Amino acid sequence: MATKINAFLISTLLLGIINCYAQETLINYSAGLPATDALGRKLPGHKEVGDLKKDRFIGIFYWTWHYHQAANKPNNTTSFLQKYPDALYNYE
Repeated sequence: MATKINAFLISTLLLGIINCYAQETLINYSAGLPATDALGRKLPGHKEVGDLKKDRFIGIFYWTWHYHQAANKPNNTTSFLQKYPDALYNYE
């Protein structure tokens, strides 16, 4: 019985060690994120922006739980800020 337990523990340990390794390359999940908003604006692709840049960062924000707003028309933030530029600094 002790031999079976030892064999089980050793095999579990070995399987754990085999699966523990450092990831050698990072996966670029952003390579395939085309998007078009409800106003028809499209994100630029690789042809427009070029290769990865070391000093640039982006964030992707989306909310799937705002279903109660689905019946409303989309807002064009660009035109709103052109009309009300102070709104950019009004957090209320």
